[in-house]
Amino acid sequence: YNFDPAALTVREDAPYSTLQEFIDYAEENPGEINVGTSGSGGIWHLSMAGFADAVGIELGHVGYDGAAPATQAVLSGEVEATTSSAAEVAPQVLDGPLTTLAHFGEDRLDLMPDVPTLIEEGTDFTMGAWRGLAVPNDTPADRVEYLRDLYTEVYESEEFQQFMSDNGFGVVYRDTQEFGEFMQDSYDSFDTIIDNLGLAQ
Repeated sequence: YNFDPAALTVREDAPYSTLQEFIDYAEENPGEINVGTSGSGGIWHLSMAGFADAVGIELGHVGYDGAAPATQAVLSGEVEATTSSAAEVAPQVLDGPLTTLAHFGEDRLDLMPDVPTLIEEGTDFTMGAWRGLAVPNDTPADRVEYLRDLYTEVYESEEFQQFMSDNGFGVVYRDTQEFGEFMQDSYDSFDTIIDNLGLAQ
């Protein structure tokens, strides 16, 4: 019911003002750009690493205890960039002094309509945080159907949609089968990135 793509955010006075300039700079200065995230192995770290692999650049990583301190680290110049949700950096982006170069979703965000997606910029990569409802595998089919129908009604309600909009959450609806396929695709993507990072136990 929710998907919030990662957003690549830098200071407005950085030596790159577009995604392509960021990539070019990283190619010319491998490992010089440090990206702060909400922690090693978290969704924003995996998004950063997946993006770097997709465009063929080397980025440094600094893990913080949450997106807020990672954003603060960009503001202070401790790191050069951050990947987190658009909602988490919006106050600093909409009023400055940060700018979001691109986000990793499929469509532009209402919160940042001028920010392009990676897909628009020529990189076929999407990743972000998502939320859904699940039950144990042995839950009876009629109970699954009941819960699905009940939650679909909640999802479509004006109150729910308004709550999500007011709080900057992205909404997306995936029914039972579609959500299962999405979870498997996500699992495969995460597995590859985690293995590449050497984080697998």
